[in-house]
Amino acid sequence: IYVDSSGGAFTITLEASPATNRELEIIDSVGNCGTDTVTVAGNGNNIIGLATYSMTQNYESIRLIFNGTQWNLI
Repeated sequence: IYVDSSGGAFTITLEASPATNRELEIIDSVGNCGTDTVTVAGNGNNIIGLATYSMTQNYESIRLIFNGTQWNLI
């Protein structure tokens, strides 16, 4: 998923019932997350132990895998 927050901060909400071993990669494609944060919401499933994950660095990317309980970083 390529994100562009140059129009302002926003939230991406992940699917509520992902399949085990589902993988996602979220990439700041324009290098603006340092100015306008993109928040990734787990939609009832934690992301590395948190309800949300904030992308706050320019050109940041995260790779996630769902282990059946929560999203973990790859």
